[in-house]
Amino acid sequence: MIAKAIQFISQFAREHFSPDNFNYAELGIDNGVTFNQVAPMFHHACAVDISADDHKYIRHNHNLKWFNLHTDEFIRDILPSENITFAVVFIDAWHEYTQVLKDFQGILPYVMDNGFIFLHDTYPANKDELDPMICNDAYKAADYIRFNLNNRVEIVTLPSHHGLSIIRKANRTLLWKKY
Repeated sequence: MIAKAIQFISQFAREHFSPDNFNYAELGIDNGVTFNQVAPMFHHACAVDISADDHKYIRHNHNLKWFNLHTDEFIRDILPSENITFAVVFIDAWHEYTQVLKDFQGILPYVMDNGFIFLHDTYPANKDELDPMICNDAYKAADYIRFNLNNRVEIVTLPSHHGLSIIRKANRTLLWKKY
């Protein structure tokens, strides 16, 4: 479900961005299922995970850059020198509220205007899903973004498969209209 939602938005985004700037980043790739389905759609795709074992799960196509780092290191040490912006980012690393928010705020400057950021595990269906290995308190990051950054982004959370928040970096509502 998650990969299909990201593929849908990515296909939509493809119509609005130059192919040369159509880049994807996934923070936290786990077993590579989402990355392997989504990354081939993009010009460049960055996979970031702290676990070196996850490297073996992803398909190594021509557009891939693999970073075996903590997301903090990727954002702080790698991105400033990469000269890259992303059309789509999927954040599914550590599900703890402060880390999800830190990943979001760190990657946001590298997302194109009207680009998309996805947050996973933002709608635990019950108290059991608040387990740190499932959703933890990642939903609080989506709430924080919704209530505090609504002048910079638009957000909706789909209450399915532990929740998927779709965020558009919105500098204006109508792309064609001059304000």
